[in-house]
Amino acid sequence: MLIFAHIFAGAVIGLLLWWFLRDSRVIPLCIAASILSDLIDKPFGYLLFPQALGPSRTYFHALLAVMVITLLALLVWRFRGSILIFLVAGAVLVHQIIDTMWHEPVTWLYPLLGPFQAYYDIYYFRTYFWLEISSASEWVFLFATLFILSLVYVDRIALPFPQWISRMRTPACYFMLMLLAFLGLYSLWCGSTQAANVMTPYNSPEYNLVMGVVALTESCILAVFFFVTGHSGQSEK
Repeated sequence: MLIFAHIFAGAVIGLLLWWFLRDSRVIPLCIAASILSDLIDKPFGYLLFPQALGPSRTYFHALLAVMVITLLALLVWRFRGSILIFLVAGAVLVHQIIDTMWHEPVTWLYPLLGPFQAYYDIYYFRTYFWLEISSASEWVFLFATLFILSLVYVDRIALPFPQWISRMRTPACYFMLMLLAFLGLYSLWCGSTQAANVMTPYNSPEYNLVMGVVALTESCILAVFFFVTGHSGQSEK
């Protein structure tokens, strides 16, 4: 899946953890961890080992990476009492699930099934960039992420925001929820009927089903969160 879908998943996970842990650091941490796999694997292979790995899904798309990070998290928790590294392991695992890594068992179960099946594409980043900006679903996920961040952090910024911004929060919440719900239901319909999805450049039925589940599930999570917090996102000062 494309990058803003991963970022939005990390933002929603971070929002829930922020609500329970009362620690605002978890949101940017979950967002960063949600794209950690791509931030490491793509440049690492493309720039350092282009012929051997290329921009393939490699080390951080393998369950081995989740296991190593989890072991590190246990050590940090044992000696420092912090659970934040567990969030990184969880976000990396969610990234792999959204990427449907079970279709790439050689990578996902590395090194049990042998070396990575790498490929090289000199135009990878240019192609990826155009896929990103031409995907309507990615713009939905981007604005939804920015909206989540505004709910949590805008009141922490010592700037004189106009009053109408605060009054627009509740309508904006409803609009964002409806947009995400539409994207989820529409993608599920495209996936189940094998119809073309005009909101994404990828049109395999499984991709549409996965995106539909992601969008619909996260819209439900946000709906519950907005209801509990009175649509303001402010559970603490």
